[in-house]
Amino acid sequence: MSNSPVDATQIAPGAGQKAAIIFEARPFAGIEPVKMAGKFTEGVTEILPAGEIIRRCRLVPGFAHEIIGHSENNVAIDLYKIGNGAHPVLFYGFPDPGEAIGATGILALMQALSAPECALRRLDVTWLFVPCLNFDDQPDNGRSLSRVMKTSAQEVDWLVHNPRPETTALLDILKRYRPRFVFPMHDEFHCNEIKPVYFPVSHPVPAWLAENLRRLVVQAGFAIDSSFNHPQMGEGFFIIEEEAGEEFSGCTWSFAQQHGFVFICELFAAPGIPHRNLAATQLAAGLTVMTTLKDLSANRR
Repeated sequence: MSNSPVDATQIAPGAGQKAAIIFEARPFAGIEPVKMAGKFTEGVTEILPAGEIIRRCRLVPGFAHEIIGHSENNVAIDLYKIGNGAHPVLFYGFPDPGEAIGATGILALMQALSAPECALRRLDVTWLFVPCLNFDDQPDNGRSLSRVMKTSAQEVDWLVHNPRPETTALLDILKRYRPRFVFPMHDEFHCNEIKPVYFPVSHPVPAWLAENLRRLVVQAGFAIDSSFNHPQMGEGFFIIEEEAGEEFSGCTWSFAQQHGFVFICELFAAPGIPHRNLAATQLAAGLTVMTTLKDLSANRR
């Protein structure tokens, strides 16, 4: 990391397809993402299934609630909002079958943000949460965390050209709010495979931030996927558009990156790592990136 007080890396937009993103290595008083994520998840004893997440999120006070659509099975898709800052940020869970880690982190973060004294409330941010985007494809109608192997027809992020209602709902949020930070909370919890962690991103991040993220997940007990090795960011990172090629035009993130930064932290359920650590690590990674975005890291006046 640079020794200068402010270390900024500007990523210029490419042919109008990407927003300009500036990252800053500058701490803000009272905002320590890793410690915060650990504190927020202190009450987590297990990763929760979709039905329980939906029930508990509806009980969190202080949020504006909107139903942004219904699944093919007529299940409501909930959107929660808190804060009225200049820069919207979007977190969404259960994007694919059995990808359950992120929603437990969302619940913990919503519970923390419901307290007016939460330091994150000082950011110039409007917080948007979709705890369960894809209920229809969850195991046992959202009642369990049984292991599943997904199909391409269940990957609602990639169905822009033939959208399911979940895809349309997500696109509507992206078009309405134009979030500056988008955190699709994908993971490898749904399968029995043990995989190292990797970070798909919409824009290159500076080397110091990539190294901070690698250190964060390694200290939590995870390995980094060395099969991805970006020339600027290093091991575990890749640009989603470059990896996807022509298929990227059918992905919701091709829209999201036009206005903000898309970040994914793909964790797996490693033997011996408590469920609380899964939720805390993924949440810490997302908050770490979010709070280094220049326009999001400014405290509100």
